[in-house]
Amino acid sequence: MKDLRSKKDNKRKPKRTLLAEAGKLLPVVRQQIIDGFTPKATDVFRREFDFFDKVTSISGVLFPKEE
Repeated sequence: MKDLRSKKDNKRKPKRTLLAEAGKLLPVVRQQIIDGFTPKATDVFRREFDFFDKVTSISGVLFPKEE
């Protein structure tokens, strides 16, 4: 039993690889969730995130990135 378990453990991918693979799926999953919204929910979602993007972009105006 122990030998079988150690063989399975050796086949596991490194955590960094798993996170990278999961990260590639996130945009797809996010879009599928958004596609499932009702028109009213989509409108609320878009307005909230548009507002959030505007607020967070202010930091770039207040504290411009030096190049």
